[in-house]
Amino acid sequence: MAGAIKKITIDWSETGKTVYCIVRREADGYLLSDADGAFANAPADPFIALTEDGTIKGRYELSESRAVWSDGSYTVAIYKQAGGSPAPASDTIIGSGQMSIVSDAEVVNVLVSDKTGFSLSSTGADLILKSSTFIQAIVAAVNEYATYGLTALNTLLTSTGIKAASVPNVILANGAHGGAATVITLQTPIEANVASETNHDFTALQKTSLNAATPVVTVSDKTGFSLSSVGILAIWDYLTASFTGVIGSIGNLLKTNIDGKISETSKPGTAQTITPPADMALNSTVAKEATKFNPATQTVILAEGQAMIGTKVVIDEDAGTVKVYDGSNNLLNTYTKTTLGNVHTMTRT
Repeated sequence: MAGAIKKITIDWSETGKTVYCIVRREADGYLLSDADGAFANAPADPFIALTEDGTIKGRYELSESRAVWSDGSYTVAIYKQAGGSPAPASDTIIGSGQMSIVSDAEVVNVLVSDKTGFSLSSTGADLILKSSTFIQAIVAAVNEYATYGLTALNTLLTSTGIKAASVPNVILANGAHGGAATVITLQTPIEANVASETNHDFTALQKTSLNAATPVVTVSDKTGFSLSSVGILAIWDYLTASFTGVIGSIGNLLKTNIDGKISETSKPGTAQTITPPADMALNSTVAKEATKFNPATQTVILAEGQAMIGTKVVIDEDAGTVKVYDGSNNLLNTYTKTTLGNVHTMTRT
């Protein structure tokens, strides 16, 4: 049955040599046989050849896995062969060593300097307790309980410093609880055994005191609260920078309608000239007729030396006239249109 690989290696100062080893199982003194890889009392050929590494010259090694090795210690002797066949009596031994095998694998001894993760066995703990002078003294005192009662144990605890021999007095400062240098003698401490700290609870009085010290506050209205300047700035930045895609939002309206600095916009003077849009009627009564003129494709000019001055203008597209009235609705002038292509010429009549 094939086993795991057991590695035997030696580095030597000479290259190209014939090197072999003898492996002995220390439990019974049997030698490893080169014939079948098993251990025997006196095998015919106990000389196992080592092969030199092809790259690392001077390194000779053996990988043995023909059989399972039992747990235990094994010794290895390595020789440099001088003649035509192995002769341990005359060949030079160039190395030796010991192998520890567990579960058919070599175990390497490790120096443990860190004790983390280790624990004492019950046997180890028992040895420590039995070797402790203090523990032995307690055991002796308990064993003598029938003769000495608890007095011996109390004396032992006092002598070892675990229990104080007496309770010290307390001297108060000046003016505290009865005046300067008042001596208060403390009572002997009362021992209490607490079996477990699980499922302990506060008393009703303690709960009332705790609730009074840390009241629960429920905020149901926002009266008395205010945003900090940082919070207000964060909201403004969100509305004007990140919320501009929602139609009708303040961010969208500001981005769409305010495209310049108000402080840099010129103010209108006292005398103003207002030019209405091309598709806006001059008077509501002629709104329908005014829309017939297309400024994109038509041009209107006045005859030479003529001007159109008035308060109200009425355009009669069908008659081809434009009538100008003053503020009292009196007719001032009538202009007749003549058309040449897309050019409309207005002549006062």
